[in-house]
Amino acid sequence: MNLTAASPSLAGPVFINDGVVNISAANSLGTGTVTFTAGTLNNATAAALTVANRVAFTNSVATLGSSATSSSLILSGAVALGGALNTLEVNGAYTTTSGGNSGGMTLSGIVSGSTQLDVNGRGLLTENN
Repeated sequence: MNLTAASPSLAGPVFINDGVVNISAANSLGTGTVTFTAGTLNNATAAALTVANRVAFTNSVATLGSSATSSSLILSGAVALGGALNTLEVNGAYTTTSGGNSGGMTLSGIVSGSTQLDVNGRGLLTENN
């Protein structure tokens, strides 16, 4: 599914249960909670996108980013981990320089919950909170 426009009037929750959701605006997913059980969330633009929605992973096997894109995706809302185990595959290119890494995926909101989060994939995941 390609969400190419901003959707600030969408206030309800968004459920990603399977497939690929490509977003092209920071608020393509509206303002409600985004809940993953499976599937992929991908930045379809050439620039970094910051998504402020609260994100919930519930017994998830989810993917952030795509091996076909080099654009960063920053989840700045609170992240809730629920269920028994959550697996997050991180894809997307990143650059390593003497000043540090750039690109990749970032969780900059507060991460809470007592569930384990297994992270794998070829991308870089940064947690800034």
